[in-house]
Amino acid sequence: MVHVGIHVFVNNRKVRLKNKRITGYELLRQSGFSEAEHWNLYRLNSENDLSGGRLVGCDEVLEVRDGDWFRVTEGHQSCR
Repeated sequence: MVHVGIHVFVNNRKVRLKNKRITGYELLRQSGFSEAEHWNLYRLNSENDLSGGRLVGCDEVLEVRDGDWFRVTEGHQSCR
């Protein structure tokens, strides 16, 4: 069986990841946010999470699952 990676959603866009363990910085970069220090990354509980999510630090190691949801906003809190 060939492992084809997993998919997560970042700002409603599907992003394919090769590994389920990834740092916040790596997730930002792989999602197209090349200057990670200018963005805030939030982990959402679901697609319709109204809480705003939990702030993820750039050096935080995430264990992601297929179908996880994330939100990115402008800011400098994730990578201080």
